[in-house]
Amino acid sequence: MKKILRLHKEWLQDISKGERADLSGADLSGANLEGANLYRANLSSANLSKANLSGTNLGNADLSVANLYKATLEGADLVEANLFGARMYKANLSGANLYGAELSGVNLNRAKLSNANLLGATIHKSNLKGADLTNANLKEADLWQSNLAGAHLSKSDLFRANLSESNLFNADLSNAALSGANLYGAELTGADLKGADLSGTNLSRIKGKIIYSIGCSGYFGYFCDGFIKIGCMTLTIQEWIDRGEQIGRDNDCSEEEIAVYMDWIRRMK
Repeated sequence: MKKILRLHKEWLQDISKGERADLSGADLSGANLEGANLYRANLSSANLSKANLSGTNLGNADLSVANLYKATLEGADLVEANLFGARMYKANLSGANLYGAELSGVNLNRAKLSNANLLGATIHKSNLKGADLTNANLKEADLWQSNLAGAHLSKSDLFRANLSESNLFNADLSNAALSGANLYGAELTGADLKGADLSGTNLSRIKGKIIYSIGCSGYFGYFCDGFIKIGCMTLTIQEWIDRGEQIGRDNDCSEEEIAVYMDWIRRMK
């Protein structure tokens, strides 16, 4: 392995020298590669289960269909890495940099991604059930049709992220930044949105029941099956659009508070 890494380092410095690390299909289970430089290396289909890759440079590396079960990648550099179809069940990616990475079809069930940078990452149809994404940077990430049931997304930044048709059943989105995010057709039954920023969020055709603080005299808005309940009043979305402003004034809400909850209501349509 030392020879492969040495030749790879030479290749990175001058492609006419050394040799690119080709570890495709290699059995590296349990290997200690902490801090290694595997930038642009080929690790497709490699077995890296329970390997130590903490602080490893895997930027632009090919890790497609690799087995990373319970692998440790804390603080690893995975910028624009190809992880398509990788198996990362219970992998530890806390603090890892996954900027622009390809993570479609990946199994990240119960993986640790707290404080990870996933800015602009592509995560189509991936399994993140029960994953810990607390305080993660998911700005402009594309999570179309991904499974985030029971995921921990508290304090995560999902600014302009695409969560359309994703499964957020029982997900923790408390205090998450969802400004400008696309939640079209998402499953939100049981999701915790307390303190979340939903300004400019696309909430059309969402599924399930959600609870959201609407900022008017401590009231919460409840959405379920096309109906919204605020306080003791339950109306259809259209009825709230037609009558909501006057109802707010009748209940001593300020014009600013009315503007906030009417914006939330309109985005439910």
